[in-house]
Amino acid sequence: MTFATPWFASLGIAVAAIGALYLSGHLRGAGAFAAPRLADRVRLQSTRYSRWAGSVLVAAALASLAVALAQPRWGREEGAAPLRGRDVVVAIDASLSMLAEDTAPNRLDRAKLAARRLAEALGRDGGHRLALVGFSGRASMLAPPTLDYNLFDVRLDSLEAGAGPVQGTRIDAVIRQILDGFEVFDEGYTDIVMISDGEDHGSVPLDAAREAAGRGVAIHTVAVGGDGAFIPVPGRNSARTLLVYRGEPVNSRPRGDLLAQIAEISGGIALGVGADPVVMEQLYRDGIAGKPRKTREDTDDERTAHRFQWFVALALALLAVDAAQRAFAVRPGRPRSGQARTTVP
Repeated sequence: MTFATPWFASLGIAVAAIGALYLSGHLRGAGAFAAPRLADRVRLQSTRYSRWAGSVLVAAALASLAVALAQPRWGREEGAAPLRGRDVVVAIDASLSMLAEDTAPNRLDRAKLAARRLAEALGRDGGHRLALVGFSGRASMLAPPTLDYNLFDVRLDSLEAGAGPVQGTRIDAVIRQILDGFEVFDEGYTDIVMISDGEDHGSVPLDAAREAAGRGVAIHTVAVGGDGAFIPVPGRNSARTLLVYRGEPVNSRPRGDLLAQIAEISGGIALGVGADPVVMEQLYRDGIAGKPRKTREDTDDERTAHRFQWFVALALALLAVDAAQRAFAVRPGRPRSGQARTTVP
């Protein structure tokens, strides 16, 4: 069994345990504040078994829902046809300049939106593996090539500007690291989609683009940003301040021209500065969809069947059993032996 978001399972177990403790304590103390005579007249009787059974059932239902949210998968999908597709590496610039707000809400969020549009286009066609790379001074593999687009989306959410260990973007190093450093791509069936503002600090990205072209890997580029802007960064006490270099605020200007050259040299497609993310579907259609596709070998890990619905059904069944046992176990209280029955006017 594997989980797309395993932390949900751990969180759910903790919530279930806390819920069970709360319910059992609540039930034990339910009658503590009622006067004996009033309790005899209005309280509902419940057996010790019913109280504990209710706690266990509700806790188990919460745990089952948590496992469902973790998206468990096991076994093979019945009748799954052989997959044919390409590897698409989405490389997103996560340098501090991507915090500039010359496009709404900022460059990084705009880049994430473009990446999601591309993933939607790939998903509609099917068979393509997606990988996510974040980069600034160096590249980091955030999501390996996968058919699980939910995993891609979760890792995309976690991408933050300035979080990498090395700042100062060097696009040539990023391209070479994708080509050589990860060793998980088939060069004849791989495309790189680079989403960036194009700022580069002293590297030679055009040489790296020629290397990619020589190895049959096209680099499609998407330039994000507007006319340029200062870069807001978190300051002390959560206040925002501007990024400063040598005593002056940094005014970041996108380099769409550089990204266009990288795409042209490598045989890719370039989208200009401020391109609407909806255009990502056109990039897929014109730059990726028509290329040769690889028939994938059996990939048990990627084609395992989703089983979350089993745990949702189990949770609903547990809650139904709890409701039923409470209905049968709880009944109006009877007066104590020797106590006259009273009538409330």
